[in-house]
Amino acid sequence: MVKHKRWAALGVVVCGSLFGCGPGAGFLGLQDYGRDILFGIGGRLATLALLNAIAPQDGDGDQTGQPAPTPGATGPAVFSVQVDNFLTGRVDSNLGLTPVPVDDPALVEGGDALAYTAAIPSNYDGTSPLVMRLRMFREGLCDGTCFILSIDARCIRDGGTAPECVGGTADDCGDGTRFVRVNPDCAGLDEEDNRFVVLDLPLGDSGLAFPVAAGDFLAFELNTIVGDGGVYSVLGVEIATGEVPLRAEVFRSGDSVPQDCQ
Repeated sequence: MVKHKRWAALGVVVCGSLFGCGPGAGFLGLQDYGRDILFGIGGRLATLALLNAIAPQDGDGDQTGQPAPTPGATGPAVFSVQVDNFLTGRVDSNLGLTPVPVDDPALVEGGDALAYTAAIPSNYDGTSPLVMRLRMFREGLCDGTCFILSIDARCIRDGGTAPECVGGTADDCGDGTRFVRVNPDCAGLDEEDNRFVVLDLPLGDSGLAFPVAAGDFLAFELNTIVGDGGVYSVLGVEIATGEVPLRAEVFRSGDSVPQDCQ
């Protein structure tokens, strides 16, 4: 069984009035793999990352006084937003699941979820397609047929008051999760054969199908679903205008993930 060991109890901890406890809350079991694949926290870390950015709190629940980012900060119609600040989640006895900064973000089977935020400039005119580019460095032996991560997105729209689902219509946003298979796979790599990996993921229908607009303040959550024995250190993320081909395989449901990823 593949799962996130550190999140084993979060299905209970994070259920509440903010997220609900419907079928999509907590963990999802993907039975079609021939085994259960329990993943991450289904966008809850992304939701908390947005809320924390708007009204950051200290450990006692008081406002820290840090300025919150302004959704839709002014920028060029053609733009590139660089992200190098990442969050993971920790369970606090008083606050429950709490986003905390992480210095060495990495994706690995059994590891932590990662989240990050980015704002779409308010004068983006929507005529140019958008791409999210993940830059990673893979280390370790190849011990699996594929590496698959899940991506959940939440946003606060310009003028909005609360996080919204991106890419899904279900109340719990369970249909908004995307599954991404990294290509090429690690077949033939020795332990010493480290690899620089770039994933170009268009945000439009040719890729993640995450509709975004000018002024959106976004948060993304990454979880490792199936590992290949390696550690993928996340070097940075870029969200930019530009029409580029998809450099990965994207699946919009667990049922469509290939059977060889078991």
